[in-house]
Amino acid sequence: MKNEAVYARKLAALLKKVRRGHTDEPAPARDPVTQLVVAFLEWNAPRKSAREAHNRLMAVMVDNNDLRVSHGHELVALMGENYPRAEERAARLREALQEVFVREHGVMLDSLTDKAKRQVRTYLDTLPGTPQFVAAQVFLLSFGGHAIPIDDRMADLLRQEGAADPEADVAAIAEYVERHVKPAEAVETHLAMQTWADSASRKSSKAPAKPRAAAKPKKKPSKK
Repeated sequence: MKNEAVYARKLAALLKKVRRGHTDEPAPARDPVTQLVVAFLEWNAPRKSAREAHNRLMAVMVDNNDLRVSHGHELVALMGENYPRAEERAARLREALQEVFVREHGVMLDSLTDKAKRQVRTYLDTLPGTPQFVAAQVFLLSFGGHAIPIDDRMADLLRQEGAADPEADVAAIAEYVERHVKPAEAVETHLAMQTWADSASRKSSKAPAKPRAAAKPKKKPSKK
């Protein structure tokens, strides 16, 4: 990232502030596939909405394999048609679960338990349809890897705060933030950044709409 040292100083101050204001409880322990599903729901969406959507899905589905074999429109209906990027999210989730099934002959990630951290991250990063945020969150929360999940919401906020290069894409920002967060602080930083992004989303949705400019009166045709 260009001028990384300049942005890094602002990032350090911002993350310190974000972590200081974080009071949420730790993320609940989940099996890796369930964490994968939850991560897909939390990608570019508030955690409260993701939690509610997950509850609706699992109230109908037998298990995570049921999500894999369900039609996309069924998942969209359960998530809610107003859920952010619902159709894209459902398609990506089904694609990733299908690949897990092909690799593992079942919807499970038990084979990753004894693998080296680098192998686990590569496995998750190469699941088709899987954004960096999702792969990183599963790696961090289910396998104790060093990762900082960054989605579009978080990347936009970091750019707005001057803590990241405004021309950098999400992948570059994620790599940059990960370099500047200690492994021991990764989980707390991730959860604090989610709270920060959710709070910013709420403030944005409550902001009053800008008044529309009054329409200019039409000129009357001049008389000849």
